Amino acid sequence: MLITGIRVRTLFPYEGQRDVDLSFNENMVVVAHPAKDPSSPWWYGLLVDGGQKGWFPHDYVSEMKREPTNLPAEFPADPKTSKPRRCTRMPVPRQKNSPLRKATSSSS
Repeated sequence: MLITGIRVRTLFPYEGQRDVDLSFNENMVVVAHPAKDPSSPWWYGLLVDGGQKGWFPHDYVSEMKREPTNLPAEFPADPKTSKPRRCTRMPVPRQKNSPLRKATSSSS
């Protein structure tokens, strides 16, 4: 089962009261895992800067919204042809003792 977290920013400092609590300062980024019970006031999280983890009150954080990025659909034009460049896959050279080489040569 893959569990994904959401990025949140701390709104206030929190000093944990137990060993399992996550203490943090204001304006820190946490990867949070909301509780299964939506009415629970506690979330589990990991500080992005430092790696500490633990429980914290979810009222102390706000979900970070991802800003859309404006990436070009194509690479800049080739100056020789003035045509847009496209991303192409490069062939991967196979080594002499590669299992892939053995599999393809034995089937031929």
